Amino acid sequence: RVYDFGQNTSMMPRLRVRGPAGATVKMTPSELLQPDGSIDTSSFMRGPNGSWWSYTLRGGDIAEEWYPKFFYTGARYLQVELSAPDGRNLPTIESLESVVVHTASAPAGEFACSNELFNRIRTLVRWAQRSNLVSVITDCPHREKFGWLEQYYLNGPSLRYEFDLAQLYTKTFGDMADAQLPNGLVPDIAPEFVIFGGGFRDSPEWGS
Repeated sequence: RVYDFGQNTSMMPRLRVRGPAGATVKMTPSELLQPDGSIDTSSFMRGPNGSWWSYTLRGGDIAEEWYPKFFYTGARYLQVELSAPDGRNLPTIESLESVVVHTASAPAGEFACSNELFNRIRTLVRWAQRSNLVSVITDCPHREKFGWLEQYYLNGPSLRYEFDLAQLYTKTFGDMADAQLPNGLVPDIAPEFVIFGGGFRDSPEWGS
């Protein structure tokens, strides 16, 4: 079955489920749907295996609640697959929520006008901005989530009209200092979880 939460955002699932020990609930996120209503994960660019959350039940008479500790992603839909040990009933989902994940940076700006199209565009942009503000400023919450430093100067002025980013930027300056090489180079990504070769490690448009 596919759950539609009505809004594409950076999210984690909060699950409440009941069932036998060893039963599993697998939740695969997506931003898009196929024409037949199944999920379309082509925007994720994560290869054939993709990414998902999976919870294994301990069993018993009471409902179990689960919420992930770390991994989030951009998504609107969750495709849920239920399984159980041979001869056991499938688990029953009592509730499934999409919990919006974002930085604690406080809102700092508002916008409204008499043109409803402009108001809707601003709402769309606000969702996109918040979905890319977690522990770093990302350019896509559904893919690699690297801290490309180009976001801080290219998108930064727009972001700072909307959010108080003083603490997040201070944290980023620390990330840049930690990633800086002995020769003085600050890589294009900070924190530098992945070391790219060629121009992607020292490129003015990505790392200024």
